[in-house]
Amino acid sequence: MKKNLRAREGFTLIELMIVIAVIGILAAVLIPYTFRAQDRARETGVQNAARAIQTGLEMYASNQTSAPWYPNSQTAVQSLTVLVSPSPKNPFNGTEYLVSVQNNTSPFYLGATSATAAAGVIEYQTDGNSYTLILYGAGGAKLPLELTGGR
Repeated sequence: MKKNLRAREGFTLIELMIVIAVIGILAAVLIPYTFRAQDRARETGVQNAARAIQTGLEMYASNQTSAPWYPNSQTAVQSLTVLVSPSPKNPFNGTEYLVSVQNNTSPFYLGATSATAAAGVIEYQTDGNSYTLILYGAGGAKLPLELTGGR
């Protein structure tokens, strides 16, 4: 009789396979959500950086005595690093927005490695009297928030 009791102790192979299958299904469902949560957190970082840059643009304009009120050259955009400190970084690729400025004329691509819209890039458009900041999120998709200003 003791032999029969010992044979029934523990889990069967079928029970173990069912538990492993359930864990696998849960993992397959939850892992994509964690990656999307990371992208949303980075997109929030892009929005916060854009607001800091917008503050720098308004401080730049308040220091100007005549038009153009807003920076309209690559060098002038890069000079905002004095007003926005510490310089915000692109959370997707780690480049500093106000140091890595692509294009010599409007539109400028802040935090980009090339003159194109990509993940985390902020597109700065200006005519000297007004500006628009267009934000790009994960995969280079345009975010719904656009920041504008002008005189």
